[in-house]
Amino acid sequence: MITENPLARIRLQRGKDHTDREDFTSDDFKKLFESVQRGSERYWIMRIAQYTGMRLSEICQLHADDIIKSEDIWCISVNKNEGKVLKTESSRRVIPIHGAILDEGFLDFVPKEGRLFPSAKADGKANAGRLVSRWFTRYRREMGITSERKVFHSFRHTFVTAAREVMSEETYTKITGHSTGKVNRGYGKISIRKLKQAIDLVTF
Repeated sequence: MITENPLARIRLQRGKDHTDREDFTSDDFKKLFESVQRGSERYWIMRIAQYTGMRLSEICQLHADDIIKSEDIWCISVNKNEGKVLKTESSRRVIPIHGAILDEGFLDFVPKEGRLFPSAKADGKANAGRLVSRWFTRYRREMGITSERKVFHSFRHTFVTAAREVMSEETYTKITGHSTGKVNRGYGKISIRKLKQAIDLVTF
């Protein structure tokens, strides 16, 4: 009844298998942070990923006004304001800033206005992390981290591994913005103060 196959040009796109990722080791972190300029944009992008488990795209599209105080605690607001794009609705969250980041002077890096990382420009598909991801791939190879299973997303994996040792699943999923469907991921159950206490327990 039809003369052409409507699926002729359709190709299946294989999704990324994020389970096929390796955690970073202490030696990896030493290599990554000793060889990048301390206090630079790239330094803070990696540091935030290490101590929050945020996705690269979430970090790269942050603005100065996303660094907020909630319950008198410095936090990072992950939101859709100013045209930001989030992976899922559960990605919208408020993350207390780890004490290790504050002690290193992160707040002094935050500008009064504008984007937090202006060099992390979005590509044609509005992906603010793609260019940084390419830089990171080259950089970690130069640092001798050659496993192709160790990518920027490994920061997120490593944070979750460390978080599992010191807090409940419900707590670290609120911090990372994961949604497992097991419980309501709203912020009515765990206060910012309790999230801060939990995230400060994460060490590397």
